[in-house]
Amino acid sequence: GMVSLPYLTKIPAAGLTCRQLANKVKPLLEKEFYKQATVLIALDTNRKFRGKVYIFGAVNQPGSIQIPTNEVFTVSKAILKVGGFAPSADRTSVRVERRHTQGKKTMNVNMADIIDGGNTDGDIVLEPNDFIVIPNQASKGRVFVTGQVLRPGPIPMPAENPLTVSEAILAAGGFQEFADKGKVRVIRKVGQNVSDTKEIIVNVAAVLDKGRVEEDFELQADDRVVVRARWINF
Repeated sequence: GMVSLPYLTKIPAAGLTCRQLANKVKPLLEKEFYKQATVLIALDTNRKFRGKVYIFGAVNQPGSIQIPTNEVFTVSKAILKVGGFAPSADRTSVRVERRHTQGKKTMNVNMADIIDGGNTDGDIVLEPNDFIVIPNQASKGRVFVTGQVLRPGPIPMPAENPLTVSEAILAAGGFQEFADKGKVRVIRKVGQNVSDTKEIIVNVAAVLDKGRVEEDFELQADDRVVVRARWINF
């Protein structure tokens, strides 16, 4: 909001046109430095960005985001810019924190309602220096996805909704190119000993590619989902 000029150091310029700013600078120069000043101010280039917002919590790439100058930049656009929600994100309780001279204002956004329900009226337009916080949802444990997926590792289980094999694989980034989608193994502990396990085979290809959701399988805490590579004949 300030511009630096010779002799006058910094002059407030926010909200002024070039002509208005020139008319503001002229009497300041004539007061101490010039008998009659001619002030010409022109805009060399438009800024591509008009500030930053900051996004933290359960997203794939938390950090700062530039706000494009000629764009209505909303919470949903900011979340897409950072790669979307992490699997553990509570999409119903996103917070936007805005600081101003009177203090801090906190606004809650139900992104599930906006994204899934199409209620775009609730998508808040962001301002420079806004903070977006995406909390983690309550969890009732973890499952572990290994093998031919893009991001193997633990996947938190939502407290209120069941987690199926296909959902766990999607949360792990989906299948790699040579994954055996038709024979995904679920290994579940059923006794006290390490060897007390049972194995369930799930045809995830049928679920994801053909929509046969009845063939999906609901997971329990500490289940292991193993995706093997399929045999390839050359």
